Amino acid sequence: MKLALFATLFALGTASPATIRAYDLIDWFRDQPYCALHKIPFLGSLVKQSATRSRDKQCWWYHPLKLPRPPKHPPRFDANDPRFDNFHRRRPTDSRCSCPALNTLANHGFLPYNGKRITMIDVIVACFEGFGVSPETSALIMADGLVESKRFLDSVFDLEEIQSEPFGIEHDCSFSRKDSSQGDITTLDPDAWRVTLNVIRGCTRIDAECFGRARIARIKAERRRNPRTKYNKDAAAYGSAEVGMLLGVYGTSVRGAIAEYCIRHLFEQERIPRGRACRPTRITSKFDVVMQFAVSTLKVDPMLQWTSNGLVKTRHDVLEITGGGRIALWDVREILIAAGFKDKDAFRTLERLVRE
Repeated sequence: MKLALFATLFALGTASPATIRAYDLIDWFRDQPYCALHKIPFLGSLVKQSATRSRDKQCWWYHPLKLPRPPKHPPRFDANDPRFDNFHRRRPTDSRCSCPALNTLANHGFLPYNGKRITMIDVIVACFEGFGVSPETSALIMADGLVESKRFLDSVFDLEEIQSEPFGIEHDCSFSRKDSSQGDITTLDPDAWRVTLNVIRGCTRIDAECFGRARIARIKAERRRNPRTKYNKDAAAYGSAEVGMLLGVYGTSVRGAIAEYCIRHLFEQERIPRGRACRPTRITSKFDVVMQFAVSTLKVDPMLQWTSNGLVKTRHDVLEITGGGRIALWDVREILIAAGFKDKDAFRTLERLVRE
């Protein structure tokens, strides 16, 4: 029985003879147990993540990414970029999603105006140039959605697909949207946003404490109007990560007194206001900053930590739910290189996450 099981795992890990060309036969035999171990639950993801040269192993699960050549010049900040002033409202044929930030980037042309045939590289560069989000931060969020939906990281998609159930990112109790079971979530829901805005207006600072209280208000309000709403682990983890990115871009610590002004334009009009006040000049939404804001938001009240299906409290909890061991970090690194990024901090963060 044990021999048969090992033989089955070995066969699953075996690459076809055509892939062994120019590949040392001894190395190939040595690597196949590694490939087979990937089929074992939990252990497989650990083995896959810890390998430093997984791309060189002829395993069935490795998909060589088809990526463009890196641009001659890396993405950069330009406060005079004409796209900031070139705003187009969505048309009926345009693809949009439940994320006001991505819709904003499309409305300004940082992403295709029609919101279609977008790649992970497009999103990373757009979030960097339009908002000042560090490349590894947006890359990890997008990678999680693609992996959840059983797609490769070089896939092409439309914005509306991001809110689909296979992506696994969309959640109930949004700051500005209905629950997905209640209708269109690509547009602002005035009732949901009114609850959020009432809390924000009473905050002396737009920070984790402020948005934590806003989330509590939204959960309570949504439960009253939709008894089927779910504040589960996904809602807690993804919701807090979204707050982290938002505060890293438009929080009081970054924008000072105009934080609310920038945020209201983002949610209410899905646009970046005219003038330079809300434009990025440097990376402000770094990965560790986002995680710190996310955890601080959850700490505002135990209600935000105790969900319908478990506890979400720590950085580890958030990381585990929003990606964990499912993401091939070496592929994320290749995507950042193909996008033209040379920021050492981004690559150091990925290396550190592998060790975590």
